[in-house]
Amino acid sequence: MSSTDKNTLQFESLTFQQGLSLLQKGSENAAQTLIWTKTLENRIDCVIRTVDSGKAAILLTPPKKFDHIDFLKKISQSGSRECCFNITLSAGSVFFKSKLLDLDENELKFEIPSVVYRSQRRKNLRLPMTKELFCWVEIPEPYRPENLAKARIVDLSVDGIAISLPLNKSNRFTPGNTLPKFFLFLKTRSLIMEGEIKNTKIIQSSGKNDSDSYVRLGITFTNLRGGKKEVLENFIKEATTQLFLTLTP
Repeated sequence: MSSTDKNTLQFESLTFQQGLSLLQKGSENAAQTLIWTKTLENRIDCVIRTVDSGKAAILLTPPKKFDHIDFLKKISQSGSRECCFNITLSAGSVFFKSKLLDLDENELKFEIPSVVYRSQRRKNLRLPMTKELFCWVEIPEPYRPENLAKARIVDLSVDGIAISLPLNKSNRFTPGNTLPKFFLFLKTRSLIMEGEIKNTKIIQSSGKNDSDSYVRLGITFTNLRGGKKEVLENFIKEATTQLFLTLTP
């Protein structure tokens, strides 16, 4: 397993047989597969169809109206035929790098990877937030909604979000509070969200200064519909893939 701190995603390196087994399960369930060129500048959404261990190849079905010539040009521009994969499985998200062997408008063929990594054994990834992602939340105080408290994001998934607030700004937030409107900022995007506070936890400072203590709020998203959910999913998957490339050989 890659060595990371507790606030960073961990990527578990699987044995070849474990990785092959997960890929085969993915093909049996026509798992959603995201493929990025090495620079992460271009992405296509595919379905993993077949894992042919005899030919050491993975076969994938591209999206409709797939322009294979254009994608091949983009791969050439990236300087490598190696692409980065993110496959969503019930047993967790799977990541690996693989070299393109062949493609046409109906099929892509890649090498079976020598190393497959798994991160978090849950269907929906929970992304630990870092300063480099430039994300935050502005949340109205329950009894004074005209006052917006800016909060740091601890982690984010399509199911909900964990945020932290200083102790002096958190005493009005309690489990069960509904949040009919708060603002989620994801780099250059902003979303108006709805949610419910599910839990709170005081995190005591390790030092003598109590002002460093804070409260962690766990919020479940409500009424999360198509467009917003898609923005969240795309942001989380791209950010986790960037982390994968940073944290693995």
